[in-house]
Amino acid sequence: MDIAAEESLDKKIEGEAHKYSDEDYNEAKKVELPVMVGKVDCVNHVTVCQQEGIMAYPTLRMFVDGQKYADYNGHRTVIEMVHWLSAIETKHKSEKGTENKIDSTVHDIAHEFTLEEKPEEKEWAEKIKKHRHMFSATTNWNDDDHPGCQLSGFLNVDRSPGNFHIIARSKSKVFDPRVTNVSHEVHHLSFGMPRPADFAKKNAGEVPPHFVESTQAMNGNVYVTKNLHEAHHHYLKVITTNVDVPLAYPRNNNKQFTTAYQILPSSHLSLFPEDTVPEAKFAYDLSPIAISYKKTYMNWYDYVTKLMAIVGGTFTIVGLLESGIHAATSKKNR
Repeated sequence: MDIAAEESLDKKIEGEAHKYSDEDYNEAKKVELPVMVGKVDCVNHVTVCQQEGIMAYPTLRMFVDGQKYADYNGHRTVIEMVHWLSAIETKHKSEKGTENKIDSTVHDIAHEFTLEEKPEEKEWAEKIKKHRHMFSATTNWNDDDHPGCQLSGFLNVDRSPGNFHIIARSKSKVFDPRVTNVSHEVHHLSFGMPRPADFAKKNAGEVPPHFVESTQAMNGNVYVTKNLHEAHHHYLKVITTNVDVPLAYPRNNNKQFTTAYQILPSSHLSLFPEDTVPEAKFAYDLSPIAISYKKTYMNWYDYVTKLMAIVGGTFTIVGLLESGIHAATSKKNR
């Protein structure tokens, strides 16, 4: 198996990363194996690194027959790297001649060196598969084009316009801004405490139509960027909504009060300079106008009074019409 391993090293961060000295390379050259080891400095060879899609420094990449095989993402120890290479070589030989052997080998090896998935991770994987299926109806989705991580948490913000950003950054690696892709999927985004949203779901019949959906308007949306120097920016108009729903019969004045925040989202692609790392931006603005929703029930005696008024009015109008018709026909007969 012919393997060429490409390593992109930035000399400025060699102190932080594991160093591979010239002596190591000289010793490797003495070993007679059908393997070539190449070293490329992305600072001096920018075009090559861009063409190969090097996203971070340093990167260890394996090539088979001149084609990209896989990137090594494990620990930079001899034992782990040897086990990784040995496992790939064994499976490559056993599956030689089969279709898509490279993809299946890398997939299987990755699972061998990965801990068992947690239930929430499996649930997230199933959800992302559904979104990929929906997204593929209009655009081809390639898993290799969407590496990333999951973010979760909450922010304490003031009741004034503001924004927060999602940007690729690492203490141990330097990202090339020209190849950074911040495509993302919003699983859940809402404002306020979670209790009002839970209350709205339980009382879906008592709140306005589509009220629950409007408090989580961005849930499930996928934003994918295909070109370089682009990222999605989201502008959220947040509307305070006070909901007042009775809990018992009309004679009981007990009520349930809750405050929720409806979201009116607007998203678009923004262009970035070549030397700037793209970032996903979420800008929010609380509307100065609040909405109050109140649902009340009519007392039974008020209902009966209005019903009798309608019935009495109907009889009165019918009587007037009957008198008019009778008078008109009497004059005509004369």
